[in-house]
Amino acid sequence: MSSNDKKIVGVIFLILFLCIAYDSIAIYQGEIPYPEECHAGKGSIICHFKNLVFEEGGYYGVAMLNVAFSLIFLVLAFLMFFDESYNQKNNVIGKSRADEQEFSILNNEKKPQTFEDILHGEEPTEEFLEDFIERSNAPKISDDELERQALEFKPDAEQK
Repeated sequence: MSSNDKKIVGVIFLILFLCIAYDSIAIYQGEIPYPEECHAGKGSIICHFKNLVFEEGGYYGVAMLNVAFSLIFLVLAFLMFFDESYNQKNNVIGKSRADEQEFSILNNEKKPQTFEDILHGEEPTEEFLEDFIERSNAPKISDDELERQALEFKPDAEQK
């Protein structure tokens, strides 16, 4: 449901709440007589249920039943209105997260992707994959060669 649809349904539920609440007040005050067909046990299932409540609690019982029924519509109307505002707050948070991701994507274009980035769940870029393939196809350096390079580099560090 879109936000406008939820608001329209919420208004309808609010109107139903007001009508049923007014009807229950009028029944309780005796302005609206209890329907004869409900008294006689004829009519719909709701009439039979109200008749059972009327036998137990009189006009007060029927009025309270209507109040309880109207409160259901009030809660539904409340949920229709405020559920949308709650979702909008979440969308703002989601939007800021999306902006952060977009910003990080822009920043990732500037810095080269590392193997740790991929381990943390990022998709590897084509440039990274090409570089990785080139490095994996390069000839392997033996231990002796690594030791020789380390010895060549070590005197430079000691002179400083």
